[in-house]
This record gives sequence, structure tokens and C-alpha cells, in this order.
Amino acid sequence: MRALAVRSLTFGLFVAALSGGCKTSTCDVDAATVSVRSVKDASDPGAIISGVTVGNTYESGPIDGPWVDFPPNRTLVFHHGFGVKPFQIVPYVSFDSSGSSAPSAGNSSIFVGSDCETITMKNDTCSEFWIRVTAISRPTPLPEDLCSDAGTSEAAGAGGMSSEAAMGGESGAAGP
Repeated sequence: MRALAVRSLTFGLFVAALSGGCKTSTCDVDAATVSVRSVKDASDPGAIISGVTVGNTYESGPIDGPWVDFPPNRTLVFHHGFGVKPFQIVPYVSFDSSGSSAPSAGNSSIFVGSDCETITMKNDTCSEFWIRVTAISRPTPLPEDLCSDAGTSEAAGAGGMSSEAAMGGESGAAGP
């Protein structure tokens, strides 16, 4: 009787392994990269129009919504327009466009990188979220915040780290 139970359990685990689970590599959602801009840009007709930069502060949407749709396997490129690399970046996620939210953690928004014009985040899950990204630049930029002639910071990119690691661990802030 015990041998039958072990074989049944083994078979069940085998079937579960074959059926997959929720992994971004097996989601039935094609990868997509979409720009998020504060104004329409003729060179980027598919961009989502959302967000505002005032002085050294950027927010991709108002705190009470609407936020930017963040479906599975989607990469969003937020155009902050600082002209320098952001000092602090904080993503928030929600299950609806203007509901309760929390600072992002884990694969719900992976920090892909930032430069003097953009912040790139990826939803590396099979779940649908809404995202709000806030960022600030230093009032007086440091040399590492400045752009090269190519328009990007030499320190740009975080190598695909989770948002929690890229944003400075538990503090929720990215920066030096």
C-alpha cells in the first residue's frame, strides 16, 4: 500500500513539473517593450502618455491614479527627462489602476536600468499589475550623475536586478 502511495505521489509531482507553473519563460504572453512619455512624440506613436517631471521630481502618474498598465512580461521605459541620472527611484505596484498599492518587491518590477533620460522596469511575472514610478535627481548633480556625449550615464543599468535589490534593499531607494 505504501509503495502505491509513493508511486502516486511521484507520478503527481512528475505531471505537475511537466505542466509548468508560472514562469515568465513559459507565460503565454509575448515580451513587449513600451515607452511611457509625458507628451506625445511623433517618433514613438505606440507610447503610453502618462507622467510629469517638475524640477528634479518625476512621477509616472498621480498617487491616486490612473497608473500605467503593467501586464506580464512587459518592459516599460519611463522617460523622465532630467538630463542627469536619477538619484532615487521608487516603483509602486497595485492590482488596479487607482487602488491600494505597495512599494514593489521581487519580480513584480525588475529594475533593468536608468540613464540620463529613462528608467526601465520589467514585469517578470505572469501577473497583471499597475505601476507608478517616482524618481528624483540631485539638485546639484555629482559627476557620476552627468551624461556622456552619447546621452547616457556610464553607470547606467543594474544588470536585471530585482527592484528591491536595485532600489537599495529595504530602504526602497536606489542611489549611491
